[in-house]
Amino acid sequence: MKATGVVRRLDELGRLVIPKEIRKRFQMKEGDSIEFYIVDNQIMIQKFEPLSQYLKEIKLMCETLAQMSGNETFFVQEEYLKHYMREVRSEFISKCQSVHRMTMFQDYPIYQENERYSGVICPISDYGEWMGAFVMVSKSGKESDLQLDALKAFTQLLLKKQGG
Repeated sequence: MKATGVVRRLDELGRLVIPKEIRKRFQMKEGDSIEFYIVDNQIMIQKFEPLSQYLKEIKLMCETLAQMSGNETFFVQEEYLKHYMREVRSEFISKCQSVHRMTMFQDYPIYQENERYSGVICPISDYGEWMGAFVMVSKSGKESDLQLDALKAFTQLLLKKQGG
């Protein structure tokens, strides 16, 4: 394990400030959940991603949705994107975090500024905390009711697996 060279003191309430350089490197922001655990005799912390344990199932869901719809389908969540080497614009991730219901998006840049797409964002949130979102990129600009129902069903399944 590499030392960062930064030492912080706990305040009277047990709070600790995570240095800005570390927050930036791990893309931590206000409101993120942090997980504490103990390994041997060390306290470890990491950014908590509630759906991390289901990455393989989520990949299978995306493949199923893509086969069913003929549209590219992927999941927007930091660990999923890294694990499956997907690159999307940070502005698009922010958009996925800001929608609170299934939303059609028109001509929105997902990958590069000059490439624009249409489709559906289907976010997953539990008690207001955003956990990720299915994105179905539409070639035709229109999704069938069956495709939208499948997106909703997979969203509900993940919520139930998570205990939400």
